[in-house]
Amino acid sequence: MCSHSVSSFKFEDTMESSQEITFVLENNGVGSIILNRPRALNALTLDMIRRMMAILELWENDDKVKMIIVKGEGDRASAVVEM
Repeated sequence: MCSHSVSSFKFEDTMESSQEITFVLENNGVGSIILNRPRALNALTLDMIRRMMAILELWENDDKVKMIIVKGEGDRASAVVEM
């Protein structure tokens, strides 16, 4: 399970955040995963992958989640894992 705190967001949305990755679940069932490492082209670290897997497992079992969007900050993105 995800050991990070989840706090209330506007209009009962939930948001979980760190400096590198943010998770938002809106009332309309849209979940967002926002990568925030633009200097590294949003490459995923092992910690980011662990956190993503934990939230995806939670969302997979939540009937309110209808769609998940993954996006990156900055004007570039990559499909890189930084080891």
